[in-house]
Amino acid sequence: EAKKIRYQGLDQNDIQEISSRVINEEITYKQFEENFEINGKLLEKGEKLGDGYFGDVNEGKLKMESEGGILLDVAVKTAKDKYEKKELLLQEILVMCAIAKKKHPNVLAIIGAVTVDPAAVSIVMEIAHSDLYRYLKHHERFTNRLVPVDKNDATSGDEIQKSNTYSKVDYVANNDLSILDTFDLVLLAYQIANGMKHLASIPCVHRDLKLRNVLITKNKTIRIGDFGLARKQKDKNYYTETKGIMPIHAAPETKSNNKFTEKSDVWSFGLCLYDLFTLGSKKLSELSKNAEEYSTEHKRLTEPQSCRSELFEFIELCWNKDPVHRPNFITAVYILKCELGRFSDNAFKEIQAKLELELEEQKKLEDWVPKKKKPL
Repeated sequence: EAKKIRYQGLDQNDIQEISSRVINEEITYKQFEENFEINGKLLEKGEKLGDGYFGDVNEGKLKMESEGGILLDVAVKTAKDKYEKKELLLQEILVMCAIAKKKHPNVLAIIGAVTVDPAAVSIVMEIAHSDLYRYLKHHERFTNRLVPVDKNDATSGDEIQKSNTYSKVDYVANNDLSILDTFDLVLLAYQIANGMKHLASIPCVHRDLKLRNVLITKNKTIRIGDFGLARKQKDKNYYTETKGIMPIHAAPETKSNNKFTEKSDVWSFGLCLYDLFTLGSKKLSELSKNAEEYSTEHKRLTEPQSCRSELFEFIELCWNKDPVHRPNFITAVYILKCELGRFSDNAFKEIQAKLELELEEQKKLEDWVPKKKKPL
């Protein structure tokens, strides 16, 4: 039996969605759209930022062709070879172009791509401060906003004393990356859920959701990125891939049946949340193994000190052995919205206003690639 979520006000329709959501919409992206093609001569690559299985990522400068050489800071992902990796990167470009038809502030935006040069197939994307895992690991100061339990009120024999109440402070979203507290963790979690809800509505299965593939900007807005393994859903219920890479953090049913769904992304989302609230303290391989042990043997993981017990129960729901009983991203967004409301009545309104501004800035990126004129 699925564990019940102890959140007041959760609509019954949302609860029903946990076990019966069917995605009916489809997207198609059979070929690269010319409107995303960038003239490689306008792109200058700089310092290397990192590398992945498909390609290397560098800082870059993109020149606006029509505005006298104005430059835009970008990230450039280039295929590692001319053959297999190039084809994989082209697939990622097609996915990102399809997603870009409806931009979202919590999903990495593609500005364009270089596809005509077989020696340098590249994706040109927004540039971010860091990936979320690296940001958490290198952060020196963290403030836990859960109110400490009074020792006089603690039950004798308790090894860990943790409150379920946040300190009463008038919370305002802080863009300073040097400041990190429990409010920031909940805000980051909400944004990941928000971006994944958008992808599921396309419908698109990410298949490789982890904190390393979530980018954080200078104002603490996140972008879900790295769509190298992402695929659209061909079937209403699941997408099957008989070949290819199997992420170590994939859901158990994915590892056994090669079934990728919104609910398998939710499994990975649960790992992201635990990773987030423990500031990346566990290796992903170890965390994935622990979650599977909870799923099959009910061996509970240690509850993070910065995570309320009710929120931790939601994380465990994401690891239900039966995908049907896992929440979907609509429910995840609702629950994390409720969690933000525990800090301040105005917190959510302020965050939404911030995300709307981010979306407007994303839309302006379209101006950097000249649109092809349609024939009369």
